[in-house]
Amino acid sequence: MGRRTNKERRQRRKLRIKKAKAMGLAVIPKDANTRQRIWDIIELSLRPDEVEKVRSDATYYLPLIIPLVFEIERTRKEIRKLERHIEAKHSVKRQQRLPVDDDVLELYASSIETD
Repeated sequence: MGRRTNKERRQRRKLRIKKAKAMGLAVIPKDANTRQRIWDIIELSLRPDEVEKVRSDATYYLPLIIPLVFEIERTRKEIRKLERHIEAKHSVKRQQRLPVDDDVLELYASSIETD
């Protein structure tokens, strides 16, 4: 019984969120950590005076900002992924340039004559 009502609540909540997004309204997450992360991104992406406006009059700004927050987060993840890919590519190139074979180093060492 409990499982079914939870499922129905979840379905109703998803439907409300879907309708709100279709109307262009901001959907603020219930999870406190996610809400805080959104505000952190907002504060990083705006000037201090704009942050005060958003904090004081969120009804005007949040419908515009929340989709941008998720887009900024997605872009940051993509940038980090590309940076890791580029770094891996450069490290492979550096390894290819270095002499890896120890026999070659031993050959150079043995060719040096000592008196």
